[in-house]
Amino acid sequence: MVVAGPDGAGKSSLAATAQADGRRTLIVHWRPGVLPHPRSLLNRATAGPVTDPHAREPHGPLISALRLGYFLTDFWAGELVRLGPAARRGCIVIVERGWWDMAVDPRRYRLSVPPRVILALGRLVPRPDLLLVLDAPADVLASRKQELPAEELDRQRRAWLDLTIPGVEKVVLDATKPLDQVVADAREAIVAHLERRAIARLGAGWANLPGRAAPRWWLPRGPRGTAFTGVSVYQPVTLRGRLGWEAARALARVGGFRLLPRGGAPPREVRVRLAPHLPPRTTYAVMRANHPGRYVALLVGQDGRAHAVAKVATTPEGEEALRCEARAIATWGGLLCPPLRAPRILAEGQGVLLLEAVAFRPRRRPWLLPVAVARALGALERQGVSHGDLAPWNLLEEEGGFVLVDWEAAGPVPAPAWDLWHWVIQAHSLLGRPSARAVLAALRGKGPLGPLVAAYAEAARLDPDGLHASLGTYLRESLAALPEATDDGRRARAARLRLLARLGG
Repeated sequence: MVVAGPDGAGKSSLAATAQADGRRTLIVHWRPGVLPHPRSLLNRATAGPVTDPHAREPHGPLISALRLGYFLTDFWAGELVRLGPAARRGCIVIVERGWWDMAVDPRRYRLSVPPRVILALGRLVPRPDLLLVLDAPADVLASRKQELPAEELDRQRRAWLDLTIPGVEKVVLDATKPLDQVVADAREAIVAHLERRAIARLGAGWANLPGRAAPRWWLPRGPRGTAFTGVSVYQPVTLRGRLGWEAARALARVGGFRLLPRGGAPPREVRVRLAPHLPPRTTYAVMRANHPGRYVALLVGQDGRAHAVAKVATTPEGEEALRCEARAIATWGGLLCPPLRAPRILAEGQGVLLLEAVAFRPRRRPWLLPVAVARALGALERQGVSHGDLAPWNLLEEEGGFVLVDWEAAGPVPAPAWDLWHWVIQAHSLLGRPSARAVLAALRGKGPLGPLVAAYAEAARLDPDGLHASLGTYLRESLAALPEATDDGRRARAARLRLLARLGG
């Protein structure tokens, strides 16, 4: 594993403590050192401990390129003759800084090479199993080591937090904690990684998509029926998503998932929460949700039958959201009228809400709310209840009807026609359909949205002449809840502001 972070983060202290822990450990400072220091090749004395890493100016481009090639050769040779054999003998190999430190702080190594070049060459370096990044505020780092200014330490800190090594698990440790606690956190990360790797090697294992470094999906690689059903943990609502979904199902149907690289197991906290709810001979497909610490898992038997859908939360906030959703379904789900219904709750647990598995089929035009569903939701508003997060990705079409999922935001109606406009505007801003012209035409009962708007207003007993005002109210009030730090949040805000301008508000 690589232990990284700015100066003062405690890399050497953590490595030394691990070495004294009783298990065979090989500690490598920066590079394997199979090749001698470049200065010794020129019959010059090698440098001692570094006390001012930025004191000397970087070399020119030619010398920098030669040094980088020399270091790359050392990393290759070191893996063959030193690091790899030690790991195979059962040693824990700890590399402080590693290759990627040159990309974060090229001046320390007197390199005038763009970091992107060093990162690109890093794809050729033998990859570690685990990257532990020690993180602390810049003022804390500066108080421990005064070799670099706080501004530079803060830049390096942010660079390490942003760094991703393809195919390598990254764990950030809080270096402000006492050393024994940092060591305990590191040990827990190592054990969790080894456990995940061992579980992933059992049976068919999982495929990690889009990649092992930061997967969003953990899909069973086999048997065929299990792999085929597991793809349904995701409902496509865009053309690109639909094409990928259909291609994945076709590949899984013929056993092609067995050809995908064996990835890591789903996160340990997810596996722990799911364990009490697994029937015999059952595995699961897992999808990471948009909220931190939130996951959706589809429990699938070896016969390919879906047993349940589990919503999993690993944070206190997420667990409270699941409890709210369970209460909302139990309280208001029965108020829906056909062809719309709420999912059935199968079980509740610590950080888990188990719901029935719905055999859904993707809709041809997912952005368009079916008229019958609009009428049922209007009737729900007439009873004073709002789903709160009505959107194309929260409606599943099954044989003979529809299932409305994700009830976490349900409650009293915030404003007239809230659910109607939330669906329309979320689809408009995030899916690109309907167009702004179609949204405005719906206020006059025209266009593709006209029938569903009329059905909703009639069932909710809303005055059609008041829809213009209700749309403006929704646009203004929903703006405050949109995050500005995400691409989706920025797109949704921009779309609302454009529509407000066209409405005259």
